[in-house]
Amino acid sequence: MANQSKNFAALLPAVRADLVVEERPIPIPGSGEILVRNHFIGLNPVDWKRQVTGMFIASYPAIMGTDLTGIIESVGPDVTQFKAGDRVLGAADGIVSQKLDNGAYQTYTVVRASSASKIPSSIGLEQAAALPTGTLTAYLMLFKMLGLPEPGTDAPPSNSTLLVWGGGSNVGNMAIQLAHLVGLNVYVTASKQNHEYLRSLGANQLFDYNSATIVHDITQAAETEGKPITHVLDAISLPATLGPIQEILSKSSGKIKELAHTTPWPEELAKVDGINGDMVHGEEMWIKPDVIKLGAKVFNEDLPRWLEAGVIVPPPGRVIKGGLGKIQDSLNEQKAGVSNQKLVVEV
Repeated sequence: MANQSKNFAALLPAVRADLVVEERPIPIPGSGEILVRNHFIGLNPVDWKRQVTGMFIASYPAIMGTDLTGIIESVGPDVTQFKAGDRVLGAADGIVSQKLDNGAYQTYTVVRASSASKIPSSIGLEQAAALPTGTLTAYLMLFKMLGLPEPGTDAPPSNSTLLVWGGGSNVGNMAIQLAHLVGLNVYVTASKQNHEYLRSLGANQLFDYNSATIVHDITQAAETEGKPITHVLDAISLPATLGPIQEILSKSSGKIKELAHTTPWPEELAKVDGINGDMVHGEEMWIKPDVIKLGAKVFNEDLPRWLEAGVIVPPPGRVIKGGLGKIQDSLNEQKAGVSNQKLVVEV
């Protein structure tokens, strides 16, 4: 993390190829943009999926990566909410813009000011690297897709339950905290070793997803409580999770049956009638005007305030030292599977 006057990037030269570290020019921020000297880069599952499939990559070489934290090097025209020297987290839009300057896997990255947050002094840069994508994805799933009342608006429904499947994931972790923030009754599935931690974040009841009776257990608990399952956020979104979720919603006595998932619906799994489900599109935060506006509110205003107050805390992360050259090994590890931790590479 030493001071650096050169820009190095972990480039993807071709589909299914390993990343290669090379020097490239230091980017210059444009209107509404900031240039961040990256200190930590957070890895997301979509990163290794892009590498092995070529999705969301228009040409090669490409620079992947979205989540980052660091110090602002300079700001572009029309940027008033940030200044050089600010500690920030950001979600880089390279997956949409396809610009090399806007990928996180490098020393310096251009980030839209609307998708960056100042980091309170009480939180380290390495901790904050686990926040950007997970925060907005969970926010969109809960309050835009599922239609639950946003923080600071209407009171949440008192006679129903939100189920978060995959609470140990980054998105699941943030969903629990945001749901708790607005006063929702939250049921969570996770492996047993994560139950105590997730309960501290606001989960009302926890269930081991490995249990053979999980559908019955969740349905029975909600009906006994008089708060049937009406909304489900699936942070994993595989046939092994969407199948049981459809069973739970089908057996629920709730009049509302809403499901938000993170990946496309699997072709091999039939959809059950009566359940309203859709996939989140996090990339809309850089495309659709209403989501851009929402993202700017969450990143520029809400998230810094929540972090400062301690009502939202960064999900667990594991720092990997060694710089950009360690990203490939980290992607390989992530592909193999990690639980309740975000892999964060120190730059």
